Amino acid sequence: MGFRREVQVKNHMLLIREAEPEDAQNMIDYINIVAGESNNIGFGPGEFDVPVEKEEKILEHYAALENSIFLVGYIGDELVSVANFSSSTRPRMRHTGELGMSVLKKYWRHGIGEAMMRSLIGWAKDTGIIRKMNLAVATYNSAGIALYKKTGFRIEGTVTREMMIDGEFVDTHHMGLEID
Repeated sequence: MGFRREVQVKNHMLLIREAEPEDAQNMIDYINIVAGESNNIGFGPGEFDVPVEKEEKILEHYAALENSIFLVGYIGDELVSVANFSSSTRPRMRHTGELGMSVLKKYWRHGIGEAMMRSLIGWAKDTGIIRKMNLAVATYNSAGIALYKKTGFRIEGTVTREMMIDGEFVDTHHMGLEID
């Protein structure tokens, strides 16, 4: 298996590793929890209805690519965070891609988000392929924006009305990190 590291966060040891198909059900359960914990991700409660078999195939697809990765963060047997970086296989675009990351609310402010972000950035540097990482974050998510800035990302622009939550438009900042 690929990427794997352990990090001390607050009072816990966090295992960060590359996701495996066997994580699929845990990931589906996790995503359905975080979807209801905040409006900081692109889908709400009940909107993530991916069957286990399809999630397994998605994880197998990520594992087969040298410029994409899906990470899981566990404290003991509990999945507490996921982070992924997705890139194109096209030669002109394979050096850049989009990342996403979330943490269970009960573990916010434990250093897990930073550990996951630094893991993704370290992996990207080690690939020798990735030269630019991009992400989108709701403009009201000040904690997320602060974390991304702390790990080197810069706001490159703002997109208006990118999401609609409970009938209200939400703008997002698009942020980027140049690896080299």
